[in-house]
Amino acid sequence: MDKSHVARVKQELARAGISGYALRKSEARYLPKLIHDDEHIMAAVYGRADTGGAMLVATDRRIIFLDKKPLIVTTDEISYEVVSGVGIGKESSLFASLTIHTRMGNYTVRFVNPVAAKRFDHYIGKVRLEGSPRPDSRRTSPLGPWREARSCRLSCPGRRPCARSSPPPSGR
Repeated sequence: MDKSHVARVKQELARAGISGYALRKSEARYLPKLIHDDEHIMAAVYGRADTGGAMLVATDRRIIFLDKKPLIVTTDEISYEVVSGVGIGKESSLFASLTIHTRMGNYTVRFVNPVAAKRFDHYIGKVRLEGSPRPDSRRTSPLGPWREARSCRLSCPGRRPCARSSPPPSGR
């Protein structure tokens, strides 16, 4: 792995509000392996999940839930399309909790920096209102290729054929 890539990821984490303590944790050290070269971190929080320390990272492409333990790495990649909301709660006078509500389930990280949690919430809200976070998104329909395949006779017998499906060849 390129040292400049690792330095860029750490710099973007610091800019997103991750503390120096969290930058030394195993999740922050493992994150450069998950971030692509043309992907950038927009918001991040570090705190405690049910299994221990965990990190939620919002990039310009996806949300990453990362929980790294010795010999075990748990990562979930969450698309912005499945996020239905973000909740911020007060954990104590110094800390907050952040919950991402998705169609797949909830991701909660407690004891996070309240400023970083608000920044994370603001970015997710902005992406949800404006649509895709990247202007070069390849998807043309909100349902993507699933919509085209659903109406195609070749994929779903009994439904009307879509414009892409060609009529059967005439043998006579």
